[in-house]
Amino acid sequence: MGAFDRAIDDFGLAIAFDPGQAGAWYNRAAARYLKGDLDGALADFNRALQINPRYTEAWVDRGAVFYRKGDWDAVINDNTQAIALNPRLAQAWNNRGVARQYKGDLDGALADFEQAIKLGLRLAPSYNKCGVARLLKGDLNEAISDQNQAIKLDPHFAGAWTDRCAARRLKGDLCGALADCGRAIELDERNAMAHFNRSAVWKDKSDLGRAGADYDRAIELDPRFADARAQ
Repeated sequence: MGAFDRAIDDFGLAIAFDPGQAGAWYNRAAARYLKGDLDGALADFNRALQINPRYTEAWVDRGAVFYRKGDWDAVINDNTQAIALNPRLAQAWNNRGVARQYKGDLDGALADFEQAIKLGLRLAPSYNKCGVARLLKGDLNEAISDQNQAIKLDPHFAGAWTDRCAARRLKGDLCGALADCGRAIELDERNAMAHFNRSAVWKDKSDLGRAGADYDRAIELDPRFADARAQ
C-alpha cells in the first residue's frame, strides 16, 4: 500500500468516527487528488465545503480539480469564492487568471495575474502568464518586459524563452527570436512549441529547409501541430 492509500484509509477512519470534520474530508480529498482520483477528490471537497463553506483552502483546491477536468467556469467560481474569503490569497488570483485566459478573457486574466504578483507571487510562471496574456492582446513591448522578468527570476524556464521568441518575432526581431527559441530548445529539446515558433521565424527569414525541419520536429513531439502546418 502506498503513502496516498494509507492517508486515504487514515482519513477515512477519521471520517467514520466523526463525519462532521471538514478537515478530514479535505485531507482525504487532497490525498485522492494527488493519487489522481479526481472524482473521489471532488466528492470529498464538496463534502468539506458543505460542512464549512468558509474553508478557503478547499475552494482553491477544488478549483484545481476542476482545472484538471477543463471546467474553466468552475475554476473561476471556486477561486472567486476563495478571494472573497481572503482577498490577499495570491494563489487564488493566479489560478483564476489561468482559467480566464483559457476562456479568452485576456483583460480579466491580466488583472488577476498582476494582482497575484502584487500580493507577493513573484515567481517566473506568474510573470510568464502575464507576458502571454499581453502577447495575445498584442502588447508586445509589455509582453517582452514580463518575459524578461520571468527569465531573470528563472533563467532555466524554457517556457519564458519560448514565449519571448514569439513576441520578438511579431516585433520583427528575428535574430532575437531565433536566439530565444534556440535557448528554449537547449533547455528542453522536447519543447514542441519552441520548435514550432522557431519554424515560423525560419519561414520569415525564407529559410524553408530549416522551417520544415522544425515543423517536422514539432509535429513529432505533439501531433496537434500538424493542423498548423496545413494552413
